[in-house]
Amino acid sequence: MSNKGQITESVGTGRMMRPVAVSVALGAVVCVVILLVLSVVISAVNVPQSAINPMAVLAISAGAFSSGLSCSKIMRRNGLMCGLVCGLVFSVIALICSLAVPGNALGLGALLKTMLMVFSAMLGGVVGINTRRRRR
Repeated sequence: MSNKGQITESVGTGRMMRPVAVSVALGAVVCVVILLVLSVVISAVNVPQSAINPMAVLAISAGAFSSGLSCSKIMRRNGLMCGLVCGLVFSVIALICSLAVPGNALGLGALLKTMLMVFSAMLGGVVGINTRRRRR
């Protein structure tokens, strides 16, 4: 029966969907926390306007990195693939949020930020696989 191959393929996809969803949610939380801390710093200290965009890019990169890291820690294999999928999902969500704000348009900056998010998540996936778990 040829259905056997299709069943295992859908189970494999389903097995990766939950860790990716949890990891992207964790990455979003990390990104929001970093953005909140940076907003307090910006309001307390006189930060130049030119430093705000790099701060936001840093927060997005850290969120994507933690997303790939947590996904690879959950899956315990395929760190690069986990990071790629998490980075793509994370960047699509970020692009949708960016387009929801009036006046924002897709351009070279959005493409570079998307590439940075995907690269950061892939790096997090590789780091997550290559770090050892603590023994208890």
